[in-house]
Amino acid sequence: MIFQNQNKSPALHIKIPVFIYCTFTALLLIVQSTAQAATPARAPVPGCVWEQRSSAAAGLAAWVQRCDFGDRKIDLFFKAQSLFIRYSDGGAPDALIDVFELQSKEAAENAMRRIFAAHTDAALAKRCVLAPYRDTAAPAGVLRFTFVPDAAYQKELTAQADPNDIPEPPCG
Repeated sequence: MIFQNQNKSPALHIKIPVFIYCTFTALLLIVQSTAQAATPARAPVPGCVWEQRSSAAAGLAAWVQRCDFGDRKIDLFFKAQSLFIRYSDGGAPDALIDVFELQSKEAAENAMRRIFAAHTDAALAKRCVLAPYRDTAAPAGVLRFTFVPDAAYQKELTAQADPNDIPEPPCG
């Protein structure tokens, strides 16, 4: 997710990108800078090359990797206000980053809660809370958040936990 304020005045235009990365937990990052790095921070994966992609509609620029692994090619592209990944060996493209507008005077944290609630089963959304993400250190100027079970829900999950199992992320 990327959040932008609705003030379109060039002098006051502030973008607050928020990226959702979901592997084992929904991780939300708030990045307070729109500066695009001149070069990627690391070498590309073998078989891939870095390319800079941007979209005025999404208000986003990013370094992405286009990959050719012989039997599988991977490409990233913009459509509307989303950055998608496409695999040559089938399946529909998947959105990686979605851009959402902040409502008037809405804080990014409130926007994350609003969008989480709108895209999550209501019963589950009521049991999950926005919390700072602390598993890894954030780069300077970056705030990271995740949705975690509230105290009562966490107590239930702990009681039901199988020590030999890796559970699904409880809040999506």
